[in-house]
This record gives sequence, C-alpha cells and structure tokens, in this order.
Amino acid sequence: MSMIVPDEYLLKKDDEIIPDVENDWVEVRSDNAVLGNTIRHHYRNTNSYINLSKSYLEINFSVTAFDTTHTITNHVLSLFRRATLKIGNVTCEQVENQHLNILVNSIIKYSQDYSLSSGSNAMFYRDTGSGLIDIALLDGAKHNLDYNYGYQRRLVRTTGGGVVSCRVPLMELFQFASVDKLIYGQELECELVQSPDNERIYGGPSADAATILVNKVSVWLNKIIPSKANESVILKQIQAGVSYDFNFLYSNAYLSSPLLASSQVVRISTQSENVQFAYVMAVPTNFATNVSKSVTPNFIDSCNLLVDNVRFPVNRYENLTNELGKARTYHALSQMVNGFDASSGLSLSFDDYKRCTILPFDLQNKLKNVSGSPTQIELEVTLNADCRVLVVLQSDRVVNINYQGGNAVIKVN
Repeated sequence: MSMIVPDEYLLKKDDEIIPDVENDWVEVRSDNAVLGNTIRHHYRNTNSYINLSKSYLEINFSVTAFDTTHTITNHVLSLFRRATLKIGNVTCEQVENQHLNILVNSIIKYSQDYSLSSGSNAMFYRDTGSGLIDIALLDGAKHNLDYNYGYQRRLVRTTGGGVVSCRVPLMELFQFASVDKLIYGQELECELVQSPDNERIYGGPSADAATILVNKVSVWLNKIIPSKANESVILKQIQAGVSYDFNFLYSNAYLSSPLLASSQVVRISTQSENVQFAYVMAVPTNFATNVSKSVTPNFIDSCNLLVDNVRFPVNRYENLTNELGKARTYHALSQMVNGFDASSGLSLSFDDYKRCTILPFDLQNKLKNVSGSPTQIELEVTLNADCRVLVVLQSDRVVNINYQGGNAVIKVN
C-alpha cells in the first residue's frame, strides 16, 4: 500500500499507484519572534496535504545555572506543561500536565537502548541508580549501582549555557499524530504552554539557582505533493463526501493537591460523559530538584481505584514498599503496557521498578458508562509521607473528518 495515500482514498490496486512527486517538510515558526510563556504555531495553507505522523518538532533551549549541577529533567518535552492541537479550529487533543505525562510514559515506554540512540535527540537519557546527583561512579573498586548515567549525560549537554537543539516526532507530544493518514484543506494550530522552572529543572537543592530559556520552537510538517493521478483519486473522494476516523489513545494527567501521610482519597472530576477510560496510572511525586523525577518515591503503602463505584483491582494493592507488593504491581503494569504498546512492551526492569512507584489500573473490561453523567474516579491511597499524587488517565478517542461537499466537518468523540 502507498504510505502517502490512506486506505480510504485508494481506488486502485497497490501496484497501480503512481509514485508521488514530492515528500517534503515545511517549517512553521512560532507566531512571536520572542517566545513567551505561551507559544503558538499556525499553518494556514489549506491547499496542502499534510501527514502529521511524519512531522516533528524542533526545540532549542539553554540552561543558565549559577553552579555546575543543574540541567533539564528527563525529556525536552518536560519544558511544556500544556499542549493543544487544533485542526480546522477544532481542539482534537489537549494534554494537561504534559511535562508530567511525558515523564511517566517515558519511564514505561523508552528503553535504555532508545536513550542511547534516537532518544538522545529528544534529550531523553534514562535516569539510573538512586536518582540522586552526588553519587560517584565508583564505589571503591566496584561500579556504583546508585550512579545516575542519565543525569550526567544531560548535564554534559547543558553545562556552559550553550544552545541545545532537539528534534522530537510530533507523535510523542500528540497521540493524534501517531495515525498515518493525510489531512487536506485544514488550518492547523499547535499551542504550547511552558512549565515552571522548578518542575523542569534537575540538579542542586534549589531551582532558583538555574533558569531555562526556550530559544526556538518550530513545527516541521510533512507536506505531500501527490502525483496527478493520486491527487485526482483523493479529490474525487473528497467531493463525494469521504469520511474517515483518527483512532488513538488519548493521555492526560491530573495532579492532586498536597496530601498528608495518612489514608487519603483523590477525587478526579472528568469533563465529559462520553469519555471511556482504558488505563489509569498513579504516581507519587517529589518536586525536590535534587531528586530525579524518574525515580518516583515509594510513598504509597496501599491503593485501589474506584470508577463509578467499581473497584480496581478487586483485591487492593498492598505492601507496596516491599518486594512482594512490587512484584504484583510490576506484573500488572507489564500486562497493561502490552495492551496498548504490544510492539515493544514495558521498557522498565524490575530492579528499576523497585526504585519507583507506578501503579497500574486496567479498565478495559469496565462496562461502558451509559448514565449520561461524567465518569467518577476516586483514588484511595494510604501514604507513608507527605506528597502529591499524579494520576495519568488514558482513554480511547476518535476524531472523525467528514468531507461534506468538499467542506470538512470535524467531530471529536
């Protein structure tokens, strides 16, 4: 099958498709030359064929520190706390707490091999060891298992205040962009809101000792110039009123208010009755800048999730600070990740998992909410230390583009 024209547009057999003329990238610069807290990009060429799955972000930034210990957390996308994608003035995807969402997803999805290859172009170097900054490489004559290679590699790239340039596939920011289909005749808008420095800086005991300056953000769109034969097929289908779906796993994040060390209930109010949640992950957070955010603290003793008064799991997670409880949740996390990323599976070893807490809840078998009211989610946790809890919510989303007489109508379900 041609990777240029999606299935819905093909009227000929694969071997009869005439190759496309050009497959190029168009740079969309931010609206303002001087970047502020909110960074917007608009693409207004409505005669273009765009494939977002081949598009990417260019992000340039620098770290200015008063010492030699501060750098970025674990991924260049941690620079932004909110990301919004609009197609034809319709919001198709908005990721809240995006800098924390990418933190959790990178821990479970990105392997050490990835961080040593293409992941390095996104400033992703997996944190290892204890996650502390002052651990020596050697413990006597032996390698120190608590040494943090990821932190040291990021520190080398940012020390001195020079500009760091990264390229990140757009699909790492927006899951909508993971769908390999064309978009035609639509304006595109990407909006990024920067995260506060204390939530994106990793190093010494005080975030005030360093600042991050985002110098440039560009969206490079994959623009297709089809052959005349292919374009004729596409335009005929559009005029005939073709309708097609973008199906993707939408990921969002909710951060609780500060919680005391005791039994607590974190209530999450969802905005729509149409949302059907597939997976949920709970992660205690520590915003101390001298502790890696990838080594999430073991602050939860026991936990379960209530979704519309249905308990997940049926048997509460217990003993979460020892190996018995960890082995259970690690197995559940591995099974859950295989459900939405069967190609690579969980990229976190059990040894590394014991240094962090990511509690999985698989809601795939939950009955659909037909009440007409928003889904009610409550996380019941017993904490052994004061902290905040990050809850990552993943749901199945469908964006439908329906060309009615050549004019596209976009609906989000």
